[in-house]
Amino acid sequence: NTFHARFPQVIEGLRNSSLPSAVLDGEIVALDASGRPSFQELQNSRTSDAPIVYYVFDVLHAEGRDLLSLPFRQRRPILERIAAGFREPVRLAAVLQGDAATLLAAIRRQRLEGAVAKHRDSRYESGKRSGGWVKFRINQRAVFLIGGYLPGRNYLDAVLVGRREGKQLMFVKKVRNGFVPSTRAEVFRALQPLRIPYCPFAN
Repeated sequence: NTFHARFPQVIEGLRNSSLPSAVLDGEIVALDASGRPSFQELQNSRTSDAPIVYYVFDVLHAEGRDLLSLPFRQRRPILERIAAGFREPVRLAAVLQGDAATLLAAIRRQRLEGAVAKHRDSRYESGKRSGGWVKFRINQRAVFLIGGYLPGRNYLDAVLVGRREGKQLMFVKKVRNGFVPSTRAEVFRALQPLRIPYCPFAN
């Protein structure tokens, strides 16, 4: 997929960077007013003024050399040399050293989503979820009510959730994440007997 039209600022940043021929791995994020990644701002990037940044965290190929078989501790210095030529909004993702408990406590205090941990000796395994890297997710919890859904090819595309304000149910957002095909079908079936002829959201 090409993202030229959706993220022109990232494309421009890459064009302005002094880079060798390389294949990079990273993540495009939108930053909120506090400088934290915001998935909601990213979803609304076409209409939001939130800064868009491309954080690069790995390199797969560089100057005709295949780096997939190298351990991460050898790929990282190559990436750091390449990153010297980065121009905004392209940035090198930081590597945080320390024990998991201390780092996760700091991440929780910053109200961030979590962290990805890579084993220093891990190879780059494209398309695989191996033990070479793990995702630590910090759950920021809130209670919402399902007030509707959007149908899709797999029965359920998204649920529409809201929050009670007094006696009213106020729409908050569409939720697509967290469903596998079996739960999409299961939730879809559970919602059918609950259908009503009017919109439950006051807004």
